[in-house]
Amino acid sequence: MPGLLRKYFIVSADGATGGGVYLWTSGQRARDFSEATIRPMIKERFHVEPSITYFETPVIVDNIASQILS
Repeated sequence: MPGLLRKYFIVSADGATGGGVYLWTSGQRARDFSEATIRPMIKERFHVEPSITYFETPVIVDNIASQILS
């Protein structure tokens, strides 16, 4: 996926809710992929309208690489 830096798969403690947190190189790449690929896939596979929220990431603290990116 062009522009995807990292994805975290997430699930609630009771297993009833799941999702993903994606880190992209740009908001436009995130929206392009989400609307063309993720939204239709979730609707087809799970028969629900997904909830997709976009956030800006002003600072990333990467303790593994010992880096702070802004």
